Amino acid sequence: MKTSTAIGYFLTSIIVFLTPIAPLMVVIALAILIDTFLGLYKAFKTKNKITSHKLSRVAFKILFYELLIIILYPIDVYIMGGSIYGIEHLLTKAGVVLLVFIEALSVDENIRAINKNRGFEFYFNKLLSVIKKGKATFTDIKKKL
Repeated sequence: MKTSTAIGYFLTSIIVFLTPIAPLMVVIALAILIDTFLGLYKAFKTKNKITSHKLSRVAFKILFYELLIIILYPIDVYIMGGSIYGIEHLLTKAGVVLLVFIEALSVDENIRAINKNRGFEFYFNKLLSVIKKGKATFTDIKKKL
């Protein structure tokens, strides 16, 4: 068997093994990209200098986070038996939730820096007030009918 064929089989088997966690890996990558774009926008708005060193940390972060999930998945499958408390891949999903939470905190910091210390809470409360007004309007219309 040729070496290139063996390498192809090996890489294919790794990709097939990691297929169940592909959506989780995409979620992590999207969270990092959202944080990066908001960080770049923050640097633009606050007139901070953007350096290649800071941008290279994004690639390292993506690589580190993805490798962490790739390491957690086999532990989840082979050591934990694939299911904890009836939830499949709980360890892997918990890792993803933790990493996305870390990125969400960073996104909140960037939003606060851009919007004069108004973060998620401000916009969440604004959304709630719009929903309450819409509900009140809907109830008024319903009463009139």
